[in-house]
Amino acid sequence: MRAARSAAVDAVFALNHDVGIPLHLRDVGVSKEDIPALAQAAFDDVCTGGNPREATIPDIVELYHTAW
Repeated sequence: MRAARSAAVDAVFALNHDVGIPLHLRDVGVSKEDIPALAQAAFDDVCTGGNPREATIPDIVELYHTAW
C-alpha cells in the first residue's frame, strides 16, 4: 500500500511538471510580505466557515509559508 501511495504522489508531481504547474507560491510571484494579507483574506472568506477543521489566522499563515 505504501508503495502505491508513493507512486501516486510521484505521478502527480510528474504531471504537474509536465504541464508546467508551479510547485510554490513564490513561483507565481507571491512574496513573503503578501502572506499576512492572503491569510486574512482566506480567513475572512465565507467558505472558511464551512471547513470541518477550525482554522485560525496563524494556522493559515503557516500553510502559506509551507506553500511559499
